[in-house]
Amino acid sequence: MKEKLIEVLNSKSVTILGHDNYDVDSIISSVLLSKLLNYINIENKIVILQDIKENDTYKMLMEKFNINLYDFYSDKEDSSRKLILVDHYETSHLGDVIACIDHHPTEKKNTYPFYICKKSCSTSYIIYELMKEFDYNINREEAEMIVFSMMIDTVAFRSEKTVKKEVVFAKALTRQYNINYDELEKYSLCLTPIEKMEINDIITYGIKKYCFNESKVNSSYLQLLEVPKVEIQEWLKIIQSKIKESDIKMWVFIVYDCKNNDTYEYHITSENIMSRITFNKILSRGQNIMPRIEKIFN
Repeated sequence: MKEKLIEVLNSKSVTILGHDNYDVDSIISSVLLSKLLNYINIENKIVILQDIKENDTYKMLMEKFNINLYDFYSDKEDSSRKLILVDHYETSHLGDVIACIDHHPTEKKNTYPFYICKKSCSTSYIIYELMKEFDYNINREEAEMIVFSMMIDTVAFRSEKTVKKEVVFAKALTRQYNINYDELEKYSLCLTPIEKMEINDIITYGIKKYCFNESKVNSSYLQLLEVPKVEIQEWLKIIQSKIKESDIKMWVFIVYDCKNNDTYEYHITSENIMSRITFNKILSRGQNIMPRIEKIFN
């Protein structure tokens, strides 16, 4: 891979482009790749071609690594630039794609001159493997960036896309660089700060509104270290009252218990029926839960 990448770069000035709706892995992978390219004397820059939102991703990157996304912002398209896609394998933006590094395996055939696409906890881990090929010795902050990115993209190694051998690597890397693994794990879980929130904000946290066959369905999502048994009954009662006051057919209230790796899926209907399904794993609302709910109304 090392020789092929050098051949493709061929001393070109390149633009590193993460995916739209950027996330932690997209940004950290771009930063790590930029560091590697600087190391081998390849002129490069990172661009974000969308408005910067000061959301959780922005705050985490700023707080932990002093990465300011505004440093990468650009509103200019350029068909002449040479693009390296990071954490995605296709783009609608202008430019000639000369390389792609991604961890989302796809059956789509790409003919990019340099292409790595394999299952991994994060693209940052693949960048790390490239760094090793170039004898780039990472420092403590870069080690923490890699592990943090891996954790964020797998909900602290709880999601089904976790690669077990990479978890072993992450733990070993934290020991090597004296990084507090437990603290990093808790931070990367992105727990919902319910202790700072009003009840109405809790029950509507991460709310998404759907319409299935003309039936309105709301869904909210909490990610907690443990599920408070007393409080959750109160939350559910308030959701019931909100449904009575509206034309919502169902409210899907999802709570992920990070400590026990359980997902609780509560269905509250306009007929005042409440049910709970428990899964001993983390579920994706978009991929696992709501497509199943949609079938109920079709």
